[in-house]
Amino acid sequence: MGLASNAYGLVVALSSISSMPLPTYVLHGSADPIVAPSASAILEGKDNLTRRVHEGLRHECHHEPEYPQVLAEVVAWIRAAIPAPEAAVLARAPEPAPALAVTAAAAV
Repeated sequence: MGLASNAYGLVVALSSISSMPLPTYVLHGSADPIVAPSASAILEGKDNLTRRVHEGLRHECHHEPEYPQVLAEVVAWIRAAIPAPEAAVLARAPEPAPALAVTAAAAV
């Protein structure tokens, strides 16, 4: 199956759903020479999905001079989209391996 038919199948599948099954964050740079922001326009307005186009940025928005803002937005979205672990879960977190503690102490 060729690339065009795979892309068409993806467009058909995405157009038939109203919500993403998992929280999804899609970001583009408006000046992306590799993937046009219009490629994800079909996702606009779907539930459980955030689409962000960064004006003037290129393909790897996290490598642009504006990367602190790009990453801050991604981190803020993750914190909002994914609930914090319950205290009980944190209490059951495993202790660091002794070798890690020794390595850290040796580095001091």
